[in-house]
Amino acid sequence: MNDLQKIVQASVDLIGDIPYQDYTFIAIGPGGGGIEHLNSTTFAFTGESQNNPQSRLRTLFFLAHEYFHHYNVKRIRPIELGPFDYDQGSRTNQLWISEGLTVYYEYLLLRRAGLCSDEELLEALRKNIQGFEDKPGRLYQTLLQASYETWSDGPFGAPEMR
Repeated sequence: MNDLQKIVQASVDLIGDIPYQDYTFIAIGPGGGGIEHLNSTTFAFTGESQNNPQSRLRTLFFLAHEYFHHYNVKRIRPIELGPFDYDQGSRTNQLWISEGLTVYYEYLLLRRAGLCSDEELLEALRKNIQGFEDKPGRLYQTLLQASYETWSDGPFGAPEMR
């Protein structure tokens, strides 16, 4: 909880505004991923990631990412993402920008919160870039196409593109 408080404070210090009265982190147990909402985030969490420093750091980057979405994507967003159409879906070619900026800020926030060193930040960024470079899907779709087709094959894309 102390680490989450530091992430929230670093975000508020960066943006200069708290656009909500209450914000809730909702841990739902085993699984993968998370989803941002206007005033909350829901994420898979069992506590096991707290057992070693690398897993703990990955979890904090992930939580910072989902939290920062309440600024970037929920309030600052491509016009197509609001109001969201849960029946038809809301497609945009610009999701890569929204996600990319949020990834950038997840790293920055943890560093500013004092939760990672420069070396840990650079290593996490290196792994993120390497993960992208290792995925064959990058050779078949542009960022705009990937943004537009994000939900076509489910939340994690087509298996052959992973």
